[in-house]
Amino acid sequence: MVRPLARFAVDVMTPRACILPCILMCLINCAAPPAQPPLSNPDVAELSTVFDARCFAKTAPQEVTTIVTQQVMVRPATTSPDGSITFPPVFRNEDLPVTEVIDNGVEFETLCDAELTEQRIATLQRALKARLVYEGLITGVYDAATQAAVQSVQVPRGINSPKLSRSLAEELGVVPISTPP
Repeated sequence: MVRPLARFAVDVMTPRACILPCILMCLINCAAPPAQPPLSNPDVAELSTVFDARCFAKTAPQEVTTIVTQQVMVRPATTSPDGSITFPPVFRNEDLPVTEVIDNGVEFETLCDAELTEQRIATLQRALKARLVYEGLITGVYDAATQAAVQSVQVPRGINSPKLSRSLAEELGVVPISTPP
């Protein structure tokens, strides 16, 4: 006959027999890694406003994550009826990541989707290949290798994004240099 676990625990478990399951639960809880918050990708640029036939993107905010160690009580102290401590409390160290936002990202002018044609992407790939930052094929597709090459050129300019900035596109000859009205 199979009995429910709770009833089994009450019927059979003596104070000494409770020690092993308590130790196992403590070890399981102590060994669990702290929950990690999702990390933001600094490489992602989001398309923001489009006005006057101009498009802008913004890099993700810059963040710094530090690890803070805290003590967490695993088991409180056990006291006897006269108030003396029979077992001291048990603590464990827990490392928690703390993330701070340093800045809100950089906004920059980019090419609108309609401007980023297959021919212009192929021109971009040829220009990046000539500068030895792109090793892929000239496909006319804005793929991961092209994005990585664009980002490697833009990072020293303060734009940590795989999205092509208008200033870089003009400098590489992908689009004509715009003149202010």
